[in-house]
Amino acid sequence: EPPSGLLDFASKVFSAFDVPTMSMDIAHDGARFHLIEGQFVHFGPKVIQDSAHYFTPAEQGWRKVVGPSVLEQEFATCVADFLKRVDNSTTC
Repeated sequence: EPPSGLLDFASKVFSAFDVPTMSMDIAHDGARFHLIEGQFVHFGPKVIQDSAHYFTPAEQGWRKVVGPSVLEQEFATCVADFLKRVDNSTTC
């Protein structure tokens, strides 16, 4: 299980950027989380392809989904969600 607060931290960092996907290296010093590195354009899908479960936002926190992710489906969902956010945002 991920440390308490990790998924919330990752979600907050992701929300700070106007991007469809992001790969993050996050460290924990025992008290706080720190973003060590973020990649937006080119990163490997190995974690998605090899994982036996994943987490998704739920009404109260996060829900663990047991089962593999489908890379193409995850990518399409990320792009669709990004386009919805862009469509709903106001531009200057």
